[in-house]
Amino acid sequence: MADVTCARCRKIVSESYTYFDEDGQICMDCNESVEVSQAFVKGYRSLAGSALGFALLSACFNPFMIISIVAIGTSISAIRYPARIDEEDRASLKGMHAEGVMSVAGLIIALAIAGLGVLGRLGQFALM
Repeated sequence: MADVTCARCRKIVSESYTYFDEDGQICMDCNESVEVSQAFVKGYRSLAGSALGFALLSACFNPFMIISIVAIGTSISAIRYPARIDEEDRASLKGMHAEGVMSVAGLIIALAIAGLGVLGRLGQFALM
């Protein structure tokens, strides 16, 4: 097998250890970094969607405020997600503002629903 140059990092590798990408032939290391970046993006989208989904679910169905507590925790986790990953992987999350807005919106909705639930319970005790 012949040696080829990676289209991204310009490292010379054996042709049997390359993958084809839109840039051309890339080495295994570059391919793994792309896969990891795509996994971080997919994870962030999933977590942000879950945060907003749990918050909206807590507005409709919220026994003992459990769904609100889950929504608050998921939203905080989604907000902190970009800060918990490495700098080079964080670059793959640039421009993903919609997911950040979804996370913050989920937190605001969940806190509002939980606050209304607590105020409702306090109002019941005040009327006794």
